[in-house]
Amino acid sequence: MPIKIVMGTAASGKSHFIKTHFPEYEHLDVLDYQNEVKKKYGDLDSVDFETYRMALAEANERIKEDLVKAVSEHKLVVMEHTLFKAKRRIVYVEALREVTDEPVEIYVMAPSDERLKDNIRQREELDERSFYRLKGEWEQIELPNISEGFSKIYLVRDDVIEEYIAPARPEIIAPAKEEIRLEQEEIKSKKEKEEKFKCAVERTKTEPFLHYCEVCGKQEYLTSKEAFSKSWDYPGADGIYKKRKNYGFAMFLPRTCGDCSMTDTFYWKLALGNKTEEGVTERNKETLKRIQKEPFNLLKN
Repeated sequence: MPIKIVMGTAASGKSHFIKTHFPEYEHLDVLDYQNEVKKKYGDLDSVDFETYRMALAEANERIKEDLVKAVSEHKLVVMEHTLFKAKRRIVYVEALREVTDEPVEIYVMAPSDERLKDNIRQREELDERSFYRLKGEWEQIELPNISEGFSKIYLVRDDVIEEYIAPARPEIIAPAKEEIRLEQEEIKSKKEKEEKFKCAVERTKTEPFLHYCEVCGKQEYLTSKEAFSKSWDYPGADGIYKKRKNYGFAMFLPRTCGDCSMTDTFYWKLALGNKTEEGVTERNKETLKRIQKEPFNLLKN
């Protein structure tokens, strides 16, 4: 039996279409995977762009693995996904080809303006302004091509399903694969850096590490608890910034010994609005560089 993929923007009717036409199929929805990943990364609307990319990539990888697993177990399966870009679709089809020769059919949701507006009215998280955003997203979709490995491509306009036939474009395959390869290498590298950072932070929970006062230059190797008892304002599991992410390491915050004041720190200078190049000293620049390298530069080898 053909493997089914249903793609399109939010509120385009993907879920309803699947329930209506493929009720007997196991339904994999990328939104469910994204919601699961949110538990790990937090609210994706508030994270930085790189973290957002990693979160989406993780959700994409998880649903791909489950799709391949279901197909290898000879289950009827339909995947619901946005899949705006050809490169993403190529990865899924290639993964499927490793476990099956069954045809892969894709349905592109292309609702009329009236149907889209009606769908939006039924979604609490959307409003009338969403119509123009979703229309814009539709215009950015790279429509599937037979060269991507699909046996059939369909356009679904409201309740009408029509086969979509376009000239083959084999020239898109190699660049798309290379783009995905570079993207995966970048994500892998970022994850490795994050893991090393987490390991270094874990070491600071039990090992003495360098405490450097940015004001007077005093240096001491102390545990976080020892530093706190000596009134250091410094990152660490027992330090003054213990409730901050990663206990404050690599975050731009004051770093002072118990004898110096926060008002003499680079952080305080910027907090008062002195952001001109002339107001930044060499010591300030060194402080910022040192913070950016934490906690690796604080631990003894």
